[in-house]
Order: sequence, then C-alpha cells, then structure tokens
Amino acid sequence: MSAAGVEAIIKPLLTDNIAFKPLDRIYGTIFLDEFARDQGRGSWLDLAELAEKIRAVERASKHHLPWIKLAWFGDTPSAKNCLRCDQNVQLISGIECDIDGKGAGIEDAARQLSGLWALLYSTPSSTRAKPHYRVLCPLSGAYSGPTDALRDLRTRLVARVNHMLGGIVADESFVLSQSYYFGNVEGRPPIEIIVSERKTPIDWVHECGALFKGGSREPPNKRELQKPKKKREPQKAAEKREPLGAPEGLVENDGNPVLLAEAARRVRWHTAKHGSGTQPRGSRALALGSWLADMRTTTGEILSFSRIAEIMQTVGDYGEIDLTLFEQRLNLRGCELVLSPAAEARKHGWVK
Repeated sequence: MSAAGVEAIIKPLLTDNIAFKPLDRIYGTIFLDEFARDQGRGSWLDLAELAEKIRAVERASKHHLPWIKLAWFGDTPSAKNCLRCDQNVQLISGIECDIDGKGAGIEDAARQLSGLWALLYSTPSSTRAKPHYRVLCPLSGAYSGPTDALRDLRTRLVARVNHMLGGIVADESFVLSQSYYFGNVEGRPPIEIIVSERKTPIDWVHECGALFKGGSREPPNKRELQKPKKKREPQKAAEKREPLGAPEGLVENDGNPVLLAEAARRVRWHTAKHGSGTQPRGSRALALGSWLADMRTTTGEILSFSRIAEIMQTVGDYGEIDLTLFEQRLNLRGCELVLSPAAEARKHGWVK
C-alpha cells in the first residue's frame, strides 16, 4: 500500500503533535536487563524473524533475560540512571500487552486476536492454571511526538487489544515506556510462541471498541475532566521512599545461607496464611516482599530485591513481581536482625 493510503487509514490517530512515518520492517529496542542502563536498537523483517530471536534466548534465571520494547529511546536516563522511562521515548513502532494469570490461556488469546498482526509469547513461569504471556503488536509505521501525545496514542491502542481480550490486560501495559523480558530459563519448559498470519496492524483497526486501565470505557484524559483532582498531601519526612540500592553500611549477598533459609521459611508461612498474590504490585506481594527486605545478618548482609522476587516466585508460587513494588516500603531495609540457628540457640542459652 502507498504511503498516502496508509496515512488515510491512520488519520483518526493523527494530531498536530503526532508525526507518522511508514515502516517496511519491525523496529524496537533491546535492553540487557530490567535496569536498562544499556540499550540496542533492533529491526526484524517480520514477526517470524522476531519469534526466532525470542525463542533462541536462554538464561540461568529470568532476572538475566533481556527486555524488549517496540519503540526507540533517547540517551537521557531517569534519576535512577534508567533509559527505560517515559520522558526518554522518542517514537513508538508497536505496543506490548501483559496478561498476568488471567483468561483461558495463550491459545485462546491468539484466537481472539487472529485478525491482528501480532506475536504472543509465554513467560517461563506460565502454567495452564496461571497463564503468563505477552502480546506484541507492531504498528504500520513509527509515531513520534511529545511524551504526553505518545502516551495518549499508545493508551488508545492498548485499550483496543484489551477490549478484544475481554479486559484481561494488566494495567501496567498502559505505561508508555513499559517493556518486558523475553526468552527461556534453563531447567524450565520452553516458552510458547504464536505468530498471527494476518497482517492487519492494530493502528488500522478503529471500530473494535476499547477498554482502558481499570476496565473503563473512557480514556484517562476524559475521566480526569469529569472528576475533580484531589489535592495531594506533602510527603512526610518519615514516609520518604527508600532507594532500590543497598543502604549505607549494608551489602547484598544473594548466596547467604542464613538469609535464604529464613526467606524460604517466611514465604511458606506467609503464603500458607494469606495465599499467593497475582498482581506485580499487589498488597500481598508488598507485605511479603517488605518482610523479606527487613532481614539482615549480624555481618550486615541483605538479599537483593531481584533475589527476593525470585524466592517469592519459586517458593511461594507468586506471579511476576514488579521491582518498583519495593519503592513503596516505609521501613529501612535490613531493619530486622536474623540469626543463624546456632546463634539463635546460644542467644536463648540452649547451647554454649
């Protein structure tokens, strides 16, 4: 189709702030890990080639897997030295949706999206009872513009897929810079990948309906106009958020046997009493993650947040954990001393 024909189709999405350029390949960004301090731009001839890229990746754990985003970023990191932030998005060439334990599974979703140009891939932790998979939908071209304009555009496109899937897309999918890891993990069954045979991009489908974040049928900007904004209270000094790095005087040691044993015990106790959470930033995940982050040894060793999330998933059968969850903690990290069994026995006078 000619460039003029494509622009006529996507005209409802164009505004004075959005520019469009047709593409003959699929473009995106690959981050080496979740911290996104390094990036590489990639391009693929079609979804079959991208599927092979995803299938070929295998790492020791999910925390070592690369991340993908159908967008290009600049070189300006956030305050946390992360390139994967909304303000750094230069253009979007596709959308990504996360399904976290909802719906009938990846095969059912593929049937619902069979009319779209889409790639679906499962995560290593996915099961039939709790399906975890991502949907990648390339666009017919690259859209560029100011951050707010790109956020609004992408929100409308994600809402279309959410409507097609019956509202099961995770709310985090609506974040402009949201990216997702991909690939296999050693020792786990290979991930499943499904590629649609249709070539209709989501930015060409205007009459499919839309479900926005939280299941609303109204876009966020309209809801904000209808509801008066609440005045935010200034944050109290005692409630300032703790940085993700280790606090001064403490050191991360993900191999400490005392911490690992105590973490596993706490996870088993917590899940037996409260069950496993399913939301990446849910209240149960926050409560358990905070309890594990409180631990420290007499030598000042603590577990990293990545290791804590891995233990919650492997021991407690939690779903994907969003590491920004830990920014909500109010306690200082390592505020609770954990003793080895021998030290605990000496403390109580059971042995000398």
